[in-house]
Order: sequence, then C-alpha cells, then structure tokens
Amino acid sequence: MCWAKIGCPPWLAIHLPPPALTAPRQITATDFEPLSEREATVLRLLAQGLTYAAIAEHLVISVNTVRFYVKTIYGKLAANNRTHAVARARELGWL
Repeated sequence: MCWAKIGCPPWLAIHLPPPALTAPRQITATDFEPLSEREATVLRLLAQGLTYAAIAEHLVISVNTVRFYVKTIYGKLAANNRTHAVARARELGWL
C-alpha cells in the first residue's frame, strides 16, 4: 500500500511509518524527571558558562562530583551536551 499524498513506490511504502495526522506535541516540564536542588544549582552555574573546576570550587565539591551531577542532568533532560541541557531547561522555564 502506498500513500497517494506522498507518492512513494509500493516497495518503499512497507518500510515507512504512516504519515502523521497531528502536529507534534509540545514538551512540558512534566515530561521530565525534576532536578534535585543541587542539580538545579549546577545547571544554573553551567548556564552562566562556568567550567567544571569553577563550579566545583564555588560549591566546594570535587570536579568528579560536578561531572556526576552534569551526567545526571543530561539524562534527566535527554540532552547530550551543555548547550542542549541549558536550552532544554530554558524551554521548560527552569532557568
């Protein structure tokens, strides 16, 4: 079966998902696990452009602990880098 609207050949149609009938859903804060108070603090400092070492010094923790928090933040926000995490947090109104 092929969708006439997109005009694909029959051999390709079996490998394509059906066309979306609705617009993609907007993400909201409820789609993500909330950050702990410490994670939120680390995220705010990341957004200010501080290095891991500067964040560690500011919070009186080790750089490895900062790395742990950042990794957790990335996981909770489905981000893969600092810029993506900060952008997602701003989009959600967390920053």
